[in-house]
Amino acid sequence: MQGEIFSRPATGEIGTLVRGHGGLGILDLPMDEVRAHFRETGVLLFRDFDLDMERFRRLTERLSGGFISYDGGAAARNYVDGDPTLMTVSEPTHSYPVPLHGEMYYVENKPLILWFYCVKPVADGGQTTVGDGVWIHDHLSEGTRRLFEENRIRYVMIFAEGRWQKIFHTEDLEKVRRHCEENHYSMRREESDGSIVAEYVSDAIRKTHWGGESAFVNNVFAITRWEWAGVPYRKVRLEDGSRLPEKVIEELWEIERQATREIAWQPGDVVMVDNSRMLHGRREFKDMTREIYVRLATRPAP
Repeated sequence: MQGEIFSRPATGEIGTLVRGHGGLGILDLPMDEVRAHFRETGVLLFRDFDLDMERFRRLTERLSGGFISYDGGAAARNYVDGDPTLMTVSEPTHSYPVPLHGEMYYVENKPLILWFYCVKPVADGGQTTVGDGVWIHDHLSEGTRRLFEENRIRYVMIFAEGRWQKIFHTEDLEKVRRHCEENHYSMRREESDGSIVAEYVSDAIRKTHWGGESAFVNNVFAITRWEWAGVPYRKVRLEDGSRLPEKVIEELWEIERQATREIAWQPGDVVMVDNSRMLHGRREFKDMTREIYVRLATRPAP
């Protein structure tokens, strides 16, 4: 049965494709084998199953747990049916490309497993991208690898007045302060314009949850590209506040290009991502009817 259900790669040289056949339900899969493939390859693409939102919820709860909201994240995501652990992937007016990144690596309480569920893809663009942080780490030059081994990085996030209320899903500044304290990052409110500035210091290179391999998983690719494009609300620095060397950034962007693989969505697809190993992003799209949902889990199911 295994050969009929599981095949590799799911995209490029990355991941495992888990395909429904013969009326097999997604909740009837041999879950021990699903877990084994996930631990080994870091990305699973479930395709050709009869799926709806309830089955998606049950699948995520069969294989993971400790679901969290996206409060304090980089974008203002909408909750689905009032559930803060089930969200839209992006804001309804934002269709720009997103470089490879680890999910929420600018806060302490980050997810271990990411779940994406595609209800409606678009005909042109909108592919989700993935890249293996272990491969990226192994292809860094010696000097760049040493730079990140010897220096932590500092994320600076600026949320404008009117924006931070959407990001944190509250008007209460004290709740925002508590959230920041729980996530080990500093926060101040600028009296001049009411914006919130949050800073978090983190390692750029970490050990994967499964296997303990060194992986370059962080938010450096995305933030450096946005900052160089003139976006003033996200910055990444070395811990001492100095900028990343321009040659290092250029090297990182080239390695990102080489590492990036695409998942072209089909209706009903589900993707499971190991956030301790894999980075993800998306291609630009124009059709705003794209409908993809996400759940963030902090642990595998017991």
